[in-house]
Amino acid sequence: LTAYSYCMQHGLFEGSVVTVAAGNVGSGSVVCELSMKHTPYITVTGTSATVTVGLGTVSGNANDPIHPTANDHFIENIFVVDQNDAVIAMSELSATTSPPSLTFDIPIGTNSMRAYSLCNKHGLFAGNTVDVTTTTTEAQMCELTQCLPDETGVVDGRCVLFDVIATDCLVQQLLMHGTSSPFTPDATSELSMKHTPYITVTGTIARVTVGLGTVSGNPADPIHPTTASTDPTLVHYIRFIYVKDQDGVVVAAVSLTPLSALPYLEFEIPAGTTTLTAYSYCMQHGLFEGSVVTVASKNVGSGSVVCGVTHCGGRWTLPVSCPLFDTTRANALHQHMISQQVTDPFTPDTTSELSMKHTPFITVTGTSATVTVGLGTVSGNANDPIHPTANDHFIENIFVVDQNDTVIAMS
Repeated sequence: LTAYSYCMQHGLFEGSVVTVAAGNVGSGSVVCELSMKHTPYITVTGTSATVTVGLGTVSGNANDPIHPTANDHFIENIFVVDQNDAVIAMSELSATTSPPSLTFDIPIGTNSMRAYSLCNKHGLFAGNTVDVTTTTTEAQMCELTQCLPDETGVVDGRCVLFDVIATDCLVQQLLMHGTSSPFTPDATSELSMKHTPYITVTGTIARVTVGLGTVSGNPADPIHPTTASTDPTLVHYIRFIYVKDQDGVVVAAVSLTPLSALPYLEFEIPAGTTTLTAYSYCMQHGLFEGSVVTVASKNVGSGSVVCGVTHCGGRWTLPVSCPLFDTTRANALHQHMISQQVTDPFTPDTTSELSMKHTPFITVTGTSATVTVGLGTVSGNANDPIHPTANDHFIENIFVVDQNDTVIAMS
């Protein structure tokens, strides 16, 4: 096993190769599901269906796992697709939604369903396909599911997670593009018009899309593409969208993946808002700022900032494999090449404190392996360095490859 850790400031670090003895090898194969704790299960009752997460929610066995809900570990999203791979139900969740679940009426014309759950730490998990024998007589309803306010994630009226996303985008902008400011709209540049975020307001709901073609109605105008690839030079997608109000407070944000075919963010405009400015972060081309949008009083909602996002269905094309592993590794390599001006990860250097602080170490216990970052996590010496965690300096990804360079685990 060889572990890798990606620091958003200092780049990609490779650990030493760890030889695995035969007695420490498990009996399973590499799969996207980290455990049955993350798998979504569908239960059908009449013409309604409920999705829960974790084997213990349906097995009746108290020893079977159920996905936890904590401020730093929760299910962000549950959605269900039918036999045509069309999304027929979706719910956006938060760290206050416990236990995570989704209940919906099965739309007419549905023959089979498959549920997906997105964990904020461990990625996207697919359940088994469930055949459908009875449905409602109603067509699919595209209904918004509002997140519950995550009060524990709000400090002085600001969502901590939102601020972390905005700070991370600015740090990457400086490291990868040499400027601490976002790129502003330039109507003469196709690159700018493809990456600029646009806000449209309908009632008290604001929607952000990326690319002039999403709002102009002109098919010749550019829309930002989404390209999932294992090649760090080809992978290309919008990683973050966030919105600030007139006071510079981030009032909405979303973290996206290459599975988000048309990147967007939709939210209710918080009370007291007079202007909104959208930002989109492309993992290849950087951070782009949209034009300031003035919000009329009639379009302002009555609620406060919600530490979560709201989405509405659409169609998702989901690959059979686990693309989050490969595309995340490709993204880490791409950022490393741009920000550090080298193509290969940094390897362990015991003479360098920077290296020892960032190097990932593998510890094997039975058939389980744990990766930690920094020599101090394994040496037992209090003087040895451990990587810090702060809003502007933290480890974004950890992944492990086997002897065939296949990613077998990722966080």
